[in-house]
Amino acid sequence: MVFKLGRTALDEAARSRENASLLAPSLTAAWNGLPFAWVGTPEGPWTSSFTTLAPTLSLIESGAVTSRMTVGGRGYDLNASAGSLTLFNAETRVRVSQVDCRDARRLLLPLDLTALEHQGLEREDLLVNLRQAVEFYDPALTAVLRAMLREVKRGCPNGSLYAESLSCGVLAHLIRSRGQAPVRERGKLTEWQWSRLNELIAEKPMSELTLMELSTSVGMSKSQFVRIFRKSTGTSPHQFIVHKQLEVARGLIRSSNSTLVDVVAKAGFASQSHFTRLFRDTYGITPGEFRRRAGSAPSR
Repeated sequence: MVFKLGRTALDEAARSRENASLLAPSLTAAWNGLPFAWVGTPEGPWTSSFTTLAPTLSLIESGAVTSRMTVGGRGYDLNASAGSLTLFNAETRVRVSQVDCRDARRLLLPLDLTALEHQGLEREDLLVNLRQAVEFYDPALTAVLRAMLREVKRGCPNGSLYAESLSCGVLAHLIRSRGQAPVRERGKLTEWQWSRLNELIAEKPMSELTLMELSTSVGMSKSQFVRIFRKSTGTSPHQFIVHKQLEVARGLIRSSNSTLVDVVAKAGFASQSHFTRLFRDTYGITPGEFRRRAGSAPSR
């Protein structure tokens, strides 16, 4: 439960906007990434005031909202639609007077940076003051936030490594794009670091790997590891490992008489349905179709 940091700020963020959670507790309990809430926004005009307990990121995931917002004594008139983001620092006093709302749903992420420091993030990565904004658009950040929501709604089939990778991606992007000081970049993974990572990947199925384990094995914090891994490979740790697993699975299908159930187990996937979806998304055909084209034994 790497990112389970306590829900006080999250609960307060949801209550302050009079929102109702749209995710069942059983779904959020399976999520091992940054705590977040997916909430509905009450229709019609209403007014609410709140003070953020932690830096808080909000995304209008769908719908639209017309409102008047007062932040630090300054007023803003907003006609916000899907994709609109808001970022406030801790202890920011906000007053919202909603004029209209059309099926608006939000993602709320309170970013408890002090707590995150004790979860493997280095102090140099934790810029307490992000540049707050009442409204901004960031397609790359929005895409990651929506990927987090999809993963939870599906029951978190990709496991802890995927959740942690997405979460570190959000933090790294915010620090890079909204931070008040530059982040020092480092080099690429060394030969011994690659050797250790390959050992871990070979030893465990992806569902049992965590970002903490991978980063610690090469002497890095999680955020540092994600940055340097992407600099070294052009992709995230999760995507890299999935590709390696799929290549192993494709080789087994082509060259052995193993059933697809056995292939799933040998390649380290959590389930056959999860494997089938990833295989189809990557190669454009199902594992069964690939086997038939390769002319190997029929699957069961």
